[in-house]
Amino acid sequence: MTNQFSHLNSLDVNNDNTTDVVLYELEGAPTIYLAPALEANKPYYNDVLRNSMQKAAALRANKGITADMAKTNREEERERFKKHNIVAGWKGLLSADGKTEVKYSKEAAADFIDAIPDWLFDKLHMEASQPQSFINIEGTVGN
Repeated sequence: MTNQFSHLNSLDVNNDNTTDVVLYELEGAPTIYLAPALEANKPYYNDVLRNSMQKAAALRANKGITADMAKTNREEERERFKKHNIVAGWKGLLSADGKTEVKYSKEAAADFIDAIPDWLFDKLHMEASQPQSFINIEGTVGN
């Protein structure tokens, strides 16, 4: 007997999925390719869980969240993005001269992650942490 909902299996996200984000805010509107910053990316997610356990005790002791803690969390997330290669590639990302396209490498990605302002990192983080970013819904569930 076949499962009448087997078509929903295509909505699973796995670590091989990527999504792309066009950064219109940057010169040349480069496309950044992102790997999942989700449970589907087991090494990344295990890192998040380990960090969460450590933070839980600190939160109980401090009885609150501060702006400094939010800043620290973002910096830790930037490090996880670098460690787990969440920025998986790009097209059209220009160097400081505004003319030369930067060739993708893990080292260049780390430099990019360090260089972008918080609000732009947050944009990439938001995209990489949404399952819907990594699936093709059209045609899958009657859309």
